[in-house]
Amino acid sequence: MTNPRCAAVLLLALFALACSSIGCGKSKPEPEPVITSGAGGAGGSVTSSSAGGDWTVRDECAEGSHACDANATCSDTPGFYTCTCKEGFIGDGLSCSDIDECAQWIDDCAVNALCENEPGSHSCSCYAGFAGDGTSCRASYTMVTVGVEHGCAVRSDATAWCWGRGSDGRLGNGDSADRSRVRKVASEDFASLVAGGGSTCGIKTDGSLWCWGRGLGSNTSYSTPQQVGSATDWTAASLGTSHACGLRQGGALYCWGRNNAKQIGNDSNNNAPEPVAIAQTESFASVSLGNTHSCAIKTDGTLWCWGESNYGQLGIGTSSGKFGTPQKVGEDGDWAEIALGEHFSCGRKVSGAVWCWGRGSSGQLGTGDTSEKTLPVAIDETASYKHIAAGGATACGLRKDDGTLWCWGEGEHWQLASGASSALPVQVGSGSDWSSISLGYAAICGLRAGDRVDCWGAALYGQTGLGVLAQQLSPRSVLGGAASWAALGTGDDHSCAVGTDGSLWCWGRNHQGQLGVSDFASRFEPEQVGVALSWSAAAAGLTHSCALQTVGAGTTLWCWGKNNYGQLGNGTTGTGETAPVTAGMDSDWAQLSSMRDHSCAIKTGGALYCWGGNNSGQLGTGDPSNRDVPTPIGTGSDWAQVSTGAGHSCAVKTGGALYCWGGNNNGQLGTGDPSNRDVPTQIGTQTDWARVSAGTDHSCAIKTGGALYCWGRNNSGQLGVGDKQTRPTPTQVGASSWSKLGAGQNHSCGVQTDGSVWCWGNGNYGRLGLFDTSSHASPQKVGSATNWSEVRLGRDHSCAMLTDGSLYCWGSSIYSCTPFGDAWAKSPTLILDP
Repeated sequence: MTNPRCAAVLLLALFALACSSIGCGKSKPEPEPVITSGAGGAGGSVTSSSAGGDWTVRDECAEGSHACDANATCSDTPGFYTCTCKEGFIGDGLSCSDIDECAQWIDDCAVNALCENEPGSHSCSCYAGFAGDGTSCRASYTMVTVGVEHGCAVRSDATAWCWGRGSDGRLGNGDSADRSRVRKVASEDFASLVAGGGSTCGIKTDGSLWCWGRGLGSNTSYSTPQQVGSATDWTAASLGTSHACGLRQGGALYCWGRNNAKQIGNDSNNNAPEPVAIAQTESFASVSLGNTHSCAIKTDGTLWCWGESNYGQLGIGTSSGKFGTPQKVGEDGDWAEIALGEHFSCGRKVSGAVWCWGRGSSGQLGTGDTSEKTLPVAIDETASYKHIAAGGATACGLRKDDGTLWCWGEGEHWQLASGASSALPVQVGSGSDWSSISLGYAAICGLRAGDRVDCWGAALYGQTGLGVLAQQLSPRSVLGGAASWAALGTGDDHSCAVGTDGSLWCWGRNHQGQLGVSDFASRFEPEQVGVALSWSAAAAGLTHSCALQTVGAGTTLWCWGKNNYGQLGNGTTGTGETAPVTAGMDSDWAQLSSMRDHSCAIKTGGALYCWGGNNSGQLGTGDPSNRDVPTPIGTGSDWAQVSTGAGHSCAVKTGGALYCWGGNNNGQLGTGDPSNRDVPTQIGTQTDWARVSAGTDHSCAIKTGGALYCWGRNNSGQLGVGDKQTRPTPTQVGASSWSKLGAGQNHSCGVQTDGSVWCWGNGNYGRLGLFDTSSHASPQKVGSATNWSEVRLGRDHSCAMLTDGSLYCWGSSIYSCTPFGDAWAKSPTLILDP
C-alpha cells in the first residue's frame, strides 16, 4: 500500500513542476504549499482556496481524516499530525494493541487480589476472605476466639485459622506443632469457633458441630476436625479448660467432657465423652465456661451457674461446694451476657452495667480491691458496656458510647498494655473501633474495624499469632494468614520476604548476619527483621541481603550481612552488619535484585544503579573495580526491570530491549560468544522482552507475548530445551505461554499463564519439587495447583507464592526451608502462614 504521506508529497511535487512550466492559468506566483505529515506514516495533505489559490493547512485530527488507530490520540500541529497510543495500549500510533498488565506483571493488584485485563486498563478485586480495593487486600475476619494457650479465627470466606500451642492437635491442621502464625484448619465452612484449654470446637454453616484437639471426656486426641454426633441444629458452643457445652435450636443445652467438679451439670462426677442434656426444662440463650465452673443465661434473662464454687465463682453466696445442677444467681431477669475466667465470673446486664464475682486476688473483679466476692458486685457504675469477655485472671469490656476497650485484673503479660495489674478498668490503646474481644489465659485478641484481628499479651507458644514468642505489649494486627506475603527474595542459602502489613522476615543460613536479626544464628523458620511495618521489597544474595523501605512518599535502600566487596552499599568495605543499614541517602528506589556478591536497583525515574563485587564486570561500570555505593550505570533513565546473577546481570528497558553484562564463559549473556562485557550490551534487536531472570551461569527471559527463552550453561538441562547442550543465544523453551520465571544455580522454574508452575534442570535435594531428586531437561509441572503467582530460586532451593499469598518452598532445607525430617523437601511445603 502506498504511504499516504509519500503520495501527498509526490502529488504536490508533480503539480508544482507542471505549474512552473505552463503557469496553471495563474497570473501570479503560487505560494509554497504547506504539507502535513504524520508520525509512523500518517499522511499529509493540502487544500487550495477557491478564490485566490492560497494554500491552507488541513486539521486531519479535527476532520477525522487521520490514520491514527482508534486507541490512539491524534495531535495536530503546524505542518503535520502525530498519533500516540493511549495509556494502556502499545504501538506506533497507527496500530495500537492492548497491554495485558496482568500477564506482564505490571499491574498494581495486591498479592491477595485477582487481576483482570480490560481494554487499556485492568481491574483488581480481592479474593474471597480478603477485604480491600484490590490494590490493597487484607484477611477479613468475622470472629476470633482465644483459649488457654492458642487462638482461632474465622474469615469471611468461612475458612478457619488457628495459632499458638499445637499439642494434642488443637490447631486442627493435621499435626501438633506450635505455630506462631495463623495456620489453616483442615476443614472449611465454619460459622463460628471457640478455643478452650487443649481443644477447639466449631459450628459449620450447616449447623453441624466439630471438635479437635485434646479429647473431652476421653483419652483420644484429634489433629483435624471431627464431627460431634450427627445433629445439624447447633447454634452456640463454649469450651472450658477440659469440658464443653453447646446450645441447639430451641435452647436445649448439652455439656460433655471432664466432670471432676460437676462442671458438665450433673451429680455423677463421671466424665462424658459425648454431649449430655442438662436437666432443665427452660430454654437457654447463651453459655460460658471457666476452669471448673459453668454459667448460662436463659431466654427469660435469668442467670444460672454450676460446678465448683471454691472462690465464690458461682455467685450464689458460698465459696465452697460443687453443684451438679444449675443454680440461679439472684432473682434478676435482665442478664444479657456472661463471661467466665479461671475462677471468677462477670456478667453484663441489658442496661450495660457489668457485675463480677469470685476470686479477686489480681483485681479481676474490677471492684477496686482484691477481695473475693461470692455474690455479684457492680463495677465501674458510671460506664455502660456492649460486650464483655474474661480469661485467666483478666476481664475486658467494650464501652457502648465510644467503642473503646477497657480491661482490668492481671497484667503481668501486658494484657492491660502496661505491664501492671489493675483492680479498676483501664483503657487499652486509643482505638474506638473494636467490635468483639476474646481472652485466653494471658493473651488477648479482638476484632476491629476493617474485619482485622489484633492480639497482644503472652506468646510463649505463639498464641498472639504475631510470629514471635515474645510477649506483645500492645494490640497489633495478625497478618492475613497464609495470604499475607507481598514480596519474596531468595539467596544462596537464605530467603527474605515482605508481609502485606509491611513487615520484613528472613530465614535460613546466617553465618555472616545475612538474616538481619542482629546475630549469627541460622533460622529454620522466618523471623521478623526489626519491628518496622514499612518494607516493600526484599532481595537476598550469597551472604548479604537488601530491602526497600517506603515511608511517606519516599523509598529508601537498606542492606546487611557480609561486606567484603562493598555489597552493603554504605560506603564501606570489610565490616559487615547483622542489622539493616542504609545504602546512601536517596529515597526514590523502585526495584531491587541481589545475588552472590552484588546488587542492582532501579530508581523511580528509570535510572539503573549497581554495587558490590565486580570481578567479571557484572556491575556494568566499564571496569572490574568493586563499588561500595550504588553507582549509576550509564546515563539512561529507561530501565524497567533488572536481575542479578552470580557473576552477570541482565535488564529490560521500558521499550522492551534486553541487555546483559558481566561474566560470559558459558554464554550466559546471550551474545553468541564467550567474551565478558563490562557495560550493558543489547541482546539481539528484538524489543518485545518483558522480564528477565539471571541465574548462576544461565539466564531466562519472557517476551510480551508469553514466549520463554533461555541461554547459557546447560549441563543439567537448566535451559529446558530438551538436552544438555550449552546455548550462547536465547533459545525458545517449548511453545507455552509464560508469565513469571526464576533462574537458580543450575535449575529453573516458571509460572505459565494458566497459573501452573513448572521446573527443570538439576533435581538434587528435590529442588524441582517433583517428589524425587531426578534432573529434567524440559519443563515438568509441579503439583496440580493452578494459582501460583510468583517463583524465586536460590542455589539449592525454590520458593513460590500462591495467588492467596501463601508461601511454599522446596529443595534443600538445611538452611533455607523449614525442616520436615529430611534434609530437603521434595515437593512444595508450606513453611509459614504469617
